[in-house]
Amino acid sequence: MFYNEEEFFVYLAEKKKGNIDAHSRYLEELFFTMDGNPPTPEALGEFMKKVWEKGLGAAKTAYQALKDYGDYCSNAGDFDFTSAYEEHIRQAFEEPVRKKMNSFKNGIEYIPDDILINSKYLGIAGLTNQEFVKAFKNLQEIVYNIYDAIENSSPFEWGWPDWQNLTVGGINFKRIANIFMSLGSYNSLDGDVMVVDRAAFFNWDWNKLEKGKSKATLVKMAEVGFALDGVDDQKAKNFRMSCPKNPSVMRVIYAIGGNAGDHMDYRKVQDPDTLPPPTTFRGLFGENIVAYEGVRLGNGFRSGYVFDGRKIAEVRWNNSEKNLRLWLKDIFQNETFLQELDALPNNIKSKFKTRNARKPCPCGECYKDRRNENVIEYTYEGKQYEKCERRGFIFKVSASDTELIPIFLRLLELEYGLTLKVD
Repeated sequence: MFYNEEEFFVYLAEKKKGNIDAHSRYLEELFFTMDGNPPTPEALGEFMKKVWEKGLGAAKTAYQALKDYGDYCSNAGDFDFTSAYEEHIRQAFEEPVRKKMNSFKNGIEYIPDDILINSKYLGIAGLTNQEFVKAFKNLQEIVYNIYDAIENSSPFEWGWPDWQNLTVGGINFKRIANIFMSLGSYNSLDGDVMVVDRAAFFNWDWNKLEKGKSKATLVKMAEVGFALDGVDDQKAKNFRMSCPKNPSVMRVIYAIGGNAGDHMDYRKVQDPDTLPPPTTFRGLFGENIVAYEGVRLGNGFRSGYVFDGRKIAEVRWNNSEKNLRLWLKDIFQNETFLQELDALPNNIKSKFKTRNARKPCPCGECYKDRRNENVIEYTYEGKQYEKCERRGFIFKVSASDTELIPIFLRLLELEYGLTLKVD
């Protein structure tokens, strides 16, 4: 395919588009790899795969170049590139969401009728055990229908953004669970109706980056069991959300927020005394860390375990990663702890030797084109290191690595002065 850079740049100037140098760099690289062949979604996919290796900032810039060039081609009446670009976007963003929704809906295990619910949730919801179980099952059925509808339609219709709202983790598959979480946080109940604080909802975490998309998700949810009132009134402080077929569903959402996760796991709301004792790393670590005075499981997506208002630990457990993250800093400054640190297993000590690079951020996970200045500097084994203040030390673990739990808990004891609760 012939690439007319000069005419394209004239088009960009007319549209008052910036970043011409970046457009030139990425498009030249793309057309060089195409070697005169017609554009295809597969070719664009291979090109973007290489760009992603350069980081999030590079991917965003490259996608902007592709979109602008697609618009230019469409404007010029040459739709080959535009069609290839649009199909690539569909394949790169819609198809993965569809597959994930299929996985989520098939992972739902419906709550048994005889399950005892955690009294904490019953109290917040103001429901009896029987009423809560019925409403939770109804919520599970609604969520199944939502996932099914997304899988069988366009995720873009349901509020999924394309490249414009890329995150470090790529596509935000957890959109529906996050919507429930932001509905259950900072809002109130009026009987069986959720009164949603508009500012709190649309400024919550990722919602503030994509307000229109979040509204689109709410509107689509209203097609499968919910009812919205006042969401279009931009001047109103609140809008209202209800579930006409089973009004108590809103009480359950308010009580649990996003605690049930993407699979609406009823074990998350079950009376803890009726749960079988944990045997895996994830379960045992969670059971042991909350035995310390003042430590609790935080609220929200990836909230982790919190002490004195700060996140101190987080277990990430999914198909792509299984690890424990600990937020440590002062432990390296206290000479009385050095002997204990020196006695740690090598596979743990090695994680304290973080990258020394000043730019990009040494955590390797923040935006690659923007420096995070909140960096911790510390000395370990006679060498100077630095790490991102926002990222914990990452320790890869498996379900059977339960023998490491006392070591990790001891590190937190040293760092934060944790003490076990007294019965």
